[in-house]
Amino acid sequence: MEKNEYIDQLVKLELNASDVYRLFSELNELDKDFWWKLSMEEVNHASLLKSIHYYINLDSFPDEMIINNIQEVLNINKYLEDIILQYKINPSRKKAFDIAIEIENSAAESHFEKVMTEQSNNNVIEVFKKLNKDDINHLNRIIKYMKENNI
Repeated sequence: MEKNEYIDQLVKLELNASDVYRLFSELNELDKDFWWKLSMEEVNHASLLKSIHYYINLDSFPDEMIINNIQEVLNINKYLEDIILQYKINPSRKKAFDIAIEIENSAAESHFEKVMTEQSNNNVIEVFKKLNKDDINHLNRIIKYMKENNI
């Protein structure tokens, strides 16, 4: 798979995660704002990833932004599409948080998080980090929210 196709799959992953969180926002009144914010942050991640196409075409795309296993990305995209259908049939507040933890623990999401939080000498990564500075640590925020709300 070429780099542009790979980036398209990562964009799809972020948009799918956004769709899942938006669905949680619509179906869980108590946590509506929490899920909505995460959904919008995933859209921001997708926008950042879309801009990577420019760097790929300039051959300045940093290799550390690529996850080794594209099949993992394809699998999680399929899983998220299935979750949307299943969750509409059987929504539950606890299930929403369990799914979110699973999403944020996926290799693709955790890889993105790792790249955005680790020290790097790459100028492209540093630009992405600055753009993404307020949209990190989803997993920790989800767990903290669950504890604060006894979920």
